Amino acid sequence: MLFKVEDEIEQCPKPCDLQSSTSNGDEKLQVKIQAFEEKMGGEGESEREEEGGSPGPQRRHSLGQAAREERREMRFNRSKSLALHALRSRSITSENGQEGEGAELSPDAFLPEEDASRDPCEDGHRGQTDRDDPRDGDRLRVHLRDNEEKIKAFCADIIQRIPVPEQCAIEDSSRGCVAKLSFSCTLKGHYCLYGKSSFTLSSRQPHLWIHIMLLSHQSKVSKPLSSEDKAVQFLRVLWEKTQLKGLHTFETAMTQATYPHKKDLDSLQRHLEEVRFFDLFGYSEEEGSWLCFMCNNPEKATVVNQEGQPLIEGKLKEKQVRWKFIKRWKTRYFTLAGNQLLFRKGKSKDELDDSPIELSKVQSVKVVAKKRRDRGLPRAFEIFTDSKTYVLKAQDEKHAEEWLQCINVAVAQAKERENREATTYL
Repeated sequence: MLFKVEDEIEQCPKPCDLQSSTSNGDEKLQVKIQAFEEKMGGEGESEREEEGGSPGPQRRHSLGQAAREERREMRFNRSKSLALHALRSRSITSENGQEGEGAELSPDAFLPEEDASRDPCEDGHRGQTDRDDPRDGDRLRVHLRDNEEKIKAFCADIIQRIPVPEQCAIEDSSRGCVAKLSFSCTLKGHYCLYGKSSFTLSSRQPHLWIHIMLLSHQSKVSKPLSSEDKAVQFLRVLWEKTQLKGLHTFETAMTQATYPHKKDLDSLQRHLEEVRFFDLFGYSEEEGSWLCFMCNNPEKATVVNQEGQPLIEGKLKEKQVRWKFIKRWKTRYFTLAGNQLLFRKGKSKDELDDSPIELSKVQSVKVVAKKRRDRGLPRAFEIFTDSKTYVLKAQDEKHAEEWLQCINVAVAQAKERENREATTYL
């Protein structure tokens, strides 16, 4: 089939009209165009020449064959025009110094029909996406990466107010899911209160603790966490145990806000105060972590651990009748020493002792609930044992705080000593 290269060049649109160029590179461009025409012409002549150079016999075409030949000619003309335009563009670019002089036109410049209308920006975008981290589709990772600095600043501040649990488990209760949290001392000194044990806390706000644990873990690593990290997978499992069908997924909940709201953090801090956590732990700026009372105050360890020496002693009032409308209190003399809380039958320490409270048997020590505090018990606290609950009241709030902290430290020390002895025998 015949291809009229010269006619196609004359019919080429204005962007391809190379003859109108008057720049210094016209001569170089004309040489390239002539080479291109010779190549195209050679291909066309090879089709119509047979033995002896005589034209071949005229072929008869059906209607379908004629249509196919016409589409073929259109594709060739289109590719030829694109190639000439690309040749002209490269020549102009080389004149401007943007590309090396004499750049050759590779066969890849001839786009097939299906690629002729492709947007070059699309290819560029696809190449950029391929160079990106394949995990960019990870919604959680993108969120942590984009808020990395905010998360570090948040954790640097919140770690001094709220400790991060060492362990967490989700349990079901009659009132919903409960997070069982464990806290331990990071220093674990000689007189540490939690060398072999831990402080346990039950919280009905598991979602907040899970969020804080995720942010804390992110602040300790140099790269953004992904959904494939083991720590993230563990937190997701905890989250799913707390969720009802139809609620937010772990990734959705963790990316809704960079960190928890202030009112939610304040509620966690109030809960820690209610369970007397801060009697036993304090944040150490030197260590950059939470330490137990003994490790934070090593100078008091010798006083606390002296045999027979009272940690604190004085008068407290004990509630004798637990009826709702009767307030009957009896003043007694209490001594906190060793593994026991001793109290006399009377107001003087010279009177006979009553049955002591074994500190290792104490389950918890709490201030009187807020509703009851409004009924005239601002200085009262309760000691819960396996068999009995003691309601005691100090002279004022200052003395009540001293008693509470000393009792909590002594209880933790008694249980730690018991755990060490059990470990030694094992």
